[in-house]
Amino acid sequence: AFYEYDWDDISKVPELMVEKFRDPHYIHFIAKYILNINLLPFQCVILQTFWEKPFPILIATRGGGKSFLLAVYIVLRMMMHQGCKIAVVGAALRQSMVIFNYVKTIYDNSPILQDICRTHPKRDQHMCHWTCGSSYAVFLPLGTGEKIRGQRANIIVCDEFASVDPEIFETVVRGFAAVKSDGLHENVVAKYKKQITKHLTSSENNNFQ
Repeated sequence: AFYEYDWDDISKVPELMVEKFRDPHYIHFIAKYILNINLLPFQCVILQTFWEKPFPILIATRGGGKSFLLAVYIVLRMMMHQGCKIAVVGAALRQSMVIFNYVKTIYDNSPILQDICRTHPKRDQHMCHWTCGSSYAVFLPLGTGEKIRGQRANIIVCDEFASVDPEIFETVVRGFAAVKSDGLHENVVAKYKKQITKHLTSSENNNFQ
């Protein structure tokens, strides 16, 4: 917390402020004063989950702001975690473009972010991309997977996960990251099905009692 520091030493104030702006526990503070975005409490919780969990899935109703939150996460991660590379994929470029357009809007509405990054999000014929310092994000269409083989990333954001062909995901997308993830698509789906089944069973037992 801020009160733990010796704020009487004026020379340390810039360093302490930068430290807080890079702390994911202060996402609401960073989003408000850097990105000009006022996040709701549930949105902060979702972003914190993105930060802390290795394979999160965001399930929400239509209009729940899923693509917007993914864009906020991408911008924050690139800004706060310099040197990262993010690959955003969707079954078609249109899906990746939804998140890209949110990223572009956030950038256009934040003078401070523009001063930090200096590079405007750009769209090419087959993909979109954005550079923020030493961080880089690329927005790709999956299609058959042939045109995007060889891409590399530290973080993979998959929009409309249910519409992605499991075979393409396994053979192409999981190869972006240098981690062992055999059967990742099936494992993620199976894990969440198990959690949902457990929750439903627990609810039925409570109702029966």
